[in-house]
Amino acid sequence: MQSRQARPSLIRAVSPLSDIVLVIATALNKEGICAVLTGDAAAAMHLNPGQAVPRLNYSLTSPASASRLASAIRHLGFERADDGHYRHADIGVVLHLTDAPLSIGRDSKVVAQTLQLRHGFVRILSATDCCREQLLSSRAPGGGGALDKAVALAKRCDINMPDMRTWMRQQGMLGLWPDFKRPVEGTSRQTGAASAAARPSRPR
Repeated sequence: MQSRQARPSLIRAVSPLSDIVLVIATALNKEGICAVLTGDAAAAMHLNPGQAVPRLNYSLTSPASASRLASAIRHLGFERADDGHYRHADIGVVLHLTDAPLSIGRDSKVVAQTLQLRHGFVRILSATDCCREQLLSSRAPGGGGALDKAVALAKRCDINMPDMRTWMRQQGMLGLWPDFKRPVEGTSRQTGAASAAARPSRPR
């Protein structure tokens, strides 16, 4: 295991997202701080863990003082800004830590998953919960990008669409269902049609 002094070298402008979130998770874990990665960064970890994300959102599952948080991540290059967030000037990333209960919409029974990476693990929202988060974000002005991410998650990950439709109805979002379902299922229909066309026809 690497020492604390060696860890800052792992966070550079060219570092993939997976390396950055792992270093942060390890630093927080060492101080006994349990945090769950949420938001766009969590979605990116399920879709493309090599991409750059300017903001990292974490939900703390137990209270931690500002001084304790600062102590845990200061050696990584993050400094507390006037707005209460932590900024890393070298990589252009803002770290947002909140002690609000982990919830998605009206659902407060959200259970994080542990994602095993090559050199450790991170606590993160499941792909399904990331999809739900993005669908909620898509209702905000200019939220088309969030809907695209929700569609991408549903295409790539094991998202149960009937369950998602039920959840959207409970959240009062059923009007968004056609715009979500159409591009998700469009790919599978096209793939099925292509596969059928590629199969040789049986002689009659």
